[in-house]
Amino acid sequence: MQTTTDVPTILVTVLPIVVLLLLLVAQIFGSMGFPYNAPVEQVMAFGISIDLVAAAIALGVRAAVIAGRTRAPYAGPATAGAFAVTGIVLAGITVLAFLGLSVVPSIAVAVEGGDLRYMGLSSGMVFLGIPWVAGVFFSAAAYRPGRGTRNSVLSLVALGALLVVAAATVAAALAYGAGLTE
Repeated sequence: MQTTTDVPTILVTVLPIVVLLLLLVAQIFGSMGFPYNAPVEQVMAFGISIDLVAAAIALGVRAAVIAGRTRAPYAGPATAGAFAVTGIVLAGITVLAFLGLSVVPSIAVAVEGGDLRYMGLSSGMVFLGIPWVAGVFFSAAAYRPGRGTRNSVLSLVALGALLVVAAATVAAALAYGAGLTE
């Protein structure tokens, strides 16, 4: 029986790759404006760029595998799969760490009237880059039509949350590169 890949699967496969590559371009553009005497910030930005590249490569390989084979419809129970649960757990860990290491301290600094710092804004993604990359992969790989609403919601929420963390971190690089933060 010949089956084809449906449009939602293609969107969940290709769209995150496009978003990751756009974030990578923005990250590189932002880091080009970093001061020459800020080697720690440059290393942090390089690590974030590596995370973005690793996630894009992993999803690209997955997209190539999906495109190169036919796929029968899912015939198992409509429950949340192991990849969706792993993806949401890794997303939860990453988001909580991002909130604890980047967002809350930055809000505290801003409330006290201090200047925001790139190191503080990006530390959550720097320190949890590996769980972030793994979460992106597991969340995207978990999505499968017919698997059930719970599985789809878990995988899409996790993927969305992880991409928001990456976008916030890249925004910090753009702000630092433009001289808006220290």
